Amino acid sequence: MNLALTKWIFFPILSCLILDLKAAPTLFTLNYNGDVTKATVCKQEGVSNCTLVTMNFQALAPENSEIYVPYIGTLDFEYTDDYDGILHLNYHNEKLTTAYITYYALQESIIGTFTLITGETRKLAKCGDLCYVFYKVTEKKWTDDDGQLNTKKKKSKKKNEEIKKCQRINDELKNDIKMCQKELQQSLTVHICEQTNNLSTRNEESDDNELQISNNTIDMLNKEIVDVKTANKELEKKLATALQYKEDKDEELKDAMKEAEIQEKKISEMQELHEKEKQKNHAMSLNMKDTYIIPVSSNSDWSDCSEKCGEGTQKIYFKCGKDSGCENQTITASRPCKIRDCVKPSFDGDASFVIIKESGDVMLHGDGDITMGVFMVGGGGGGHYLGGGGSGLFKTEARVINLDNVFTIKVKIGEGGYYDESTQTGIAGKPTKITFPGYIPLIVEGGQPAKNDYNSGGSGWSGGGSSTGGDGGSNGSNGTSAKYYNYEGTYNLNGGTGSEEILPLIGSDLFLLSPGKGGICYHKRSVGGGGGGVLVNGKGPAQSHAGVGQGYGGGGRMTTKANNGLVIIWIM
Repeated sequence: MNLALTKWIFFPILSCLILDLKAAPTLFTLNYNGDVTKATVCKQEGVSNCTLVTMNFQALAPENSEIYVPYIGTLDFEYTDDYDGILHLNYHNEKLTTAYITYYALQESIIGTFTLITGETRKLAKCGDLCYVFYKVTEKKWTDDDGQLNTKKKKSKKKNEEIKKCQRINDELKNDIKMCQKELQQSLTVHICEQTNNLSTRNEESDDNELQISNNTIDMLNKEIVDVKTANKELEKKLATALQYKEDKDEELKDAMKEAEIQEKKISEMQELHEKEKQKNHAMSLNMKDTYIIPVSSNSDWSDCSEKCGEGTQKIYFKCGKDSGCENQTITASRPCKIRDCVKPSFDGDASFVIIKESGDVMLHGDGDITMGVFMVGGGGGGHYLGGGGSGLFKTEARVINLDNVFTIKVKIGEGGYYDESTQTGIAGKPTKITFPGYIPLIVEGGQPAKNDYNSGGSGWSGGGSSTGGDGGSNGSNGTSAKYYNYEGTYNLNGGTGSEEILPLIGSDLFLLSPGKGGICYHKRSVGGGGGGVLVNGKGPAQSHAGVGQGYGGGGRMTTKANNGLVIIWIM
């Protein structure tokens, strides 16, 4: 009997020793060679030491009393809850490190927060399909929406601490009950063994007395057992009350976490929308990394450039992209330059297109294929004392260009025509031309000049007006015709023919094209007005005379020169 008692007492101890030898499963392993550049969470403010990990979700099984976390150490399992397949697990260890893990098995999504006694916080999060990262949180600043979210999270944390407190009380009560039952069972067993041994060595005459004493002792022990069971029932009632309180708090925590997730989703959507809007408005963005554009135009009044050109050098200002690590730099060319070689950016701020009003170069920096949109206008036709010049024609084109570091486009702006006194004839507007290395050039013709005959108005996009009362046309219309009277009879003077083309809507999300007014013929004996040109965002070149067609490529009138053409370039 003593041998059996010894086996009964020491078998649980041996079982505990065997359980203690079982190693805690590892939650994840660190992959220091993994590429985290595409993980959005690693780019957030306040995130550092971001490392890819390989997950072992089996470690989260509730039957595992411990888990091992790299850098954190071994953590003891406290409790878990399951809401619609979402596990909420809490861990801690003797170093006062706490861990809160939420795991959604259906999507293999996990969120973990590990807080050390020093206040340092580590996070475990999903960054994509089969992508998980472990990182350190240093500091994070939020907007007003973030402040509300943090307040709700603090409330959730406080409720969680209350639940943990109740759980610790429950665990202590359970341990007390187990200890009482164990001590009572051991005491009863030892006492029975002692009484049995004593009875075996006594005389037969005292057996009845000893048996009575033993029975009395057993009755006393049974009474103590009843008292312990009564106390146990009271403890079970308290435990049930505590568990009900915990369930109520857990329900509140679940609601708070769902609301927090909704707020986080809204914040993420707002940040994504802001980033898209920011990218849309970025100046001349080519949608590729380290890509820059340098629009250039001739400007002889640029004093610094003029001085440098006098020394036989060329000065170029680079327009650098965001986070490129460079600022405005000066590069000296190896060849001598002239005033017309001086270059200057022709757009400011975050404009998404470039307007080129003077001949020069446009240099695109980058690599890969891009689609470039082009709108171009030829120079206006020159006037004549019998009529106004026609406005320059326009063209819209889209070209796919392969960039190879630097791609230079040469732009030749068509100059406006004029009246040649020596020949007493009007001169046509010059064509506007764009030359691409390895591609067919783009050319658009200028407006036709006024003529010394009955068809006195010049043709173009908008026709020039005739003499003796003819205003210039607008928006692709013909110039106004008129009649001329003298002693020989009446003569019909015809305005120039307009092409009747409608301005394109392409690029309208960036800029607005509109027709300029035709030049005015003041009275019947005056020369005709020039055909109206093109306005960009309601603006055109300065009006040199009311008889000249308004806008780029506007037709001229007699001695007043026609307007030059224009080029607009944007990335589609």
